[in-house]
Amino acid sequence: MANNGYDASGKIFLDHDQIQVDWDGQIADNPIFKKIENLQKALAEAMGGRYVPFPTWSGLGTRKLTITHPLGGCPIAPTSLDGVVDTNGQVFDGSNGADPTATLKGLYVVDGSAIPGAVVANPTLTIAAQAVKTVTNALP
Repeated sequence: MANNGYDASGKIFLDHDQIQVDWDGQIADNPIFKKIENLQKALAEAMGGRYVPFPTWSGLGTRKLTITHPLGGCPIAPTSLDGVVDTNGQVFDGSNGADPTATLKGLYVVDGSAIPGAVVANPTLTIAAQAVKTVTNALP
């Protein structure tokens, strides 16, 4: 059984023209993962089964996360107050005092990170459709 957890607790920023990532703590220590594990155990027991954690979570590794699709790191939103890109994949200008709908010329996100979160089915076609839309709008 696979589950999704919310783990976007970090910040990405520029430091002297170098991209830095600063996490609020160890991702695996986020309480959501304990809740997910408890839910999986309860579901397995309710169905007469036995909970067996993923090998990299317990066994071969020490709480190593497995990322199936990198969704939501640069989510689509109506303004820079709620996300990173507009519906065309263009990156918002997050400068202090900038109009929250203003975008940076020529800077686009063309991958699954623009999708705000998990989708019901395999996200491949959703990611591809958004990428095609972004590229189509980016080209002159």
